[in-house]
Amino acid sequence: MQSYAVKAINIGLTLRNRLIGHFIVEYEQYGEDRANYGEHLLGKISTTLAQNGLKNVSAAELLRFR
Repeated sequence: MQSYAVKAINIGLTLRNRLIGHFIVEYEQYGEDRANYGEHLLGKISTTLAQNGLKNVSAAELLRFR
């Protein structure tokens, strides 16, 4: 039973990370390699997500998600 819970959590986190990455590329960068308004985008998104209670959303992690 514990292995099913671990798999469900891993799937949930993977899905969350992929959706965050998709959001960054499509809506913040408009499909480009980087956003037009600077390199601080991931830091700003990271701060916002952390303030909303999400864990493991540092700028470095968001770079990986993307």
